Amino acid sequence: MAKKICIKCELEKPLEDFMVRSDTGKLRPNCRDCYRLYQKEYSAMYAEEKRLKAKMHIDHMVPLVRNGTNLKENLEPICIFCNISKGHKTKEEYVQWLKR
Repeated sequence: MAKKICIKCELEKPLEDFMVRSDTGKLRPNCRDCYRLYQKEYSAMYAEEKRLKAKMHIDHMVPLVRNGTNLKENLEPICIFCNISKGHKTKEEYVQWLKR
């Protein structure tokens, strides 16, 4: 089985533990675990400490594809990074995903 060393944790892991970059089609230099940890740290830092400087999106707490609405009760400002990484998750699912 082919392996690769993660640049963050410096552990040798199977290639299946590395995600493929959508822009280049190449494997990311860090493993899934380190990538998720980076997302959590970056998301928390970005959303809390740099909210005023961040580009903001309007997020659907319940996504439209999951029968959410455009009513103001379902909308909230969220930084661009969090919104993109949230995808089609609900707000509650995204918070749980970040805690994993």
